[in-house]
Amino acid sequence: MKGVYRNIKVAGWTIPSILLLALIMYLIFVAKTISIVPVIAILTAITTFTVVAMVNWLMTDDSKT
Repeated sequence: MKGVYRNIKVAGWTIPSILLLALIMYLIFVAKTISIVPVIAILTAITTFTVVAMVNWLMTDDSKT
């Protein structure tokens, strides 16, 4: 039963993160004509790496110690 709660927790973090990344990707699409593309790219990279780190941390199995 503990595995089910872990999957719910991961989904709880992943779904909002994907929605936020979709918004950032839209901003990148709009910003292609603007001179702030490097700033948007850096913010996207920081957000993406943070989401990946959170998902990896949530998926680790602490019971193997």
